[in-house]
Amino acid sequence: MAKLVKEKDVKIKIKSVVNGEENEWKGEGEYAKSEGIHMIAYNDYTGNRVTKNGMHIDVDKLFLHRVGGVTSDMLFDVLADSIVSYRTFLVSTNFLLHTKCYEVDEDENGLRVHIEYVLHDASGQTGGELEGVQDIEILYV
Repeated sequence: MAKLVKEKDVKIKIKSVVNGEENEWKGEGEYAKSEGIHMIAYNDYTGNRVTKNGMHIDVDKLFLHRVGGVTSDMLFDVLADSIVSYRTFLVSTNFLLHTKCYEVDEDENGLRVHIEYVLHDASGQTGGELEGVQDIEILYV
């Protein structure tokens, strides 16, 4: 992933539901745009470990790169399933990621992304199949 040259600060809110369990995360990050792709960089904390995150948001797909307490690369693209390697201090497994729905909306205040997906875990470490919904809101500061 290319180094982000910050254009502006952003506030980030991520609401997620995975197999019925709801979570919400709020934080701040940095924003840049290049060739129509929105790039967001931010940190979050898992347990006592920092995770560095980068999102590339395009009109038809989102790429999420995470390194630290959680390490994974996820490509949300309705046109293609992808393999996800997912590692934390408790779990290390591979998933097949199927994106059922991807929508992105931009206005002068920021971006909103809605994703519906299924993760298939052939190893069975996480119960086999995880259904998820992510609503991501990025507000320009």
